[in-house]
Amino acid sequence: MEEGSILPTIVTTKKSWRKKFKEADRLGLRKIALFLTFLKKDERPELYSLLTKSKIEEIPFVHIRGDFDLKEMDFLAKEYGARIFNTHPGEPHPNIRRYYPKIFVENIFGFKKKEFNRYPGVCIDFSHLENDRRMYPKRYKLALEFINSHKIGCNHIGAIWKKMSFNKSADEYRCDSHFLKKLSDLDYLKNYPERYFSDYVAIELENNLITQLKIKEYILKMFS
Repeated sequence: MEEGSILPTIVTTKKSWRKKFKEADRLGLRKIALFLTFLKKDERPELYSLLTKSKIEEIPFVHIRGDFDLKEMDFLAKEYGARIFNTHPGEPHPNIRRYYPKIFVENIFGFKKKEFNRYPGVCIDFSHLENDRRMYPKRYKLALEFINSHKIGCNHIGAIWKKMSFNKSADEYRCDSHFLKKLSDLDYLKNYPERYFSDYVAIELENNLITQLKIKEYILKMFS
């Protein structure tokens, strides 16, 4: 795995995402991934304003939502060099067909065959995959079938906790998380072959960016 493929990431799951732009500037980070999963269309202008005021120069990988339009996609591609995008299943993005060849489907609750009539391949979220391996074997088996038969365009890395908890939004018990408690929460990654890792690996964690840089170092040592 190449050092440049692992990207510290600003995720928007909690309000603390606003502070990440100043933190990126303090750390001298010029290249990040950006996950806009939890911001509705009317909330994103604030983020774009903070982005343009920051010193961030490159965002090669962006997690988009079903309400994205062509103007937003062009902004991210032209101003920040976005090359790869991922989306959740069931989000057809009718207004951005030009970008379909660059959009990959995430394995959240598995994959659905019809998604690949539009998009070229898969985005492996490793913590979702490991959650399914441990708790939902049928879903895991189906996910592997799609992963092994489609192009892998990008990845997410999250944490796996030893204790499961009930996730209200998913309405099921899960052991994956967007927050890392300790570096060993990443040791599950050893369960997966290096060929599953793409050139665009985003650290999808709410932890601050300085912690994410330690996470990056830990992962690189794991696969060295």
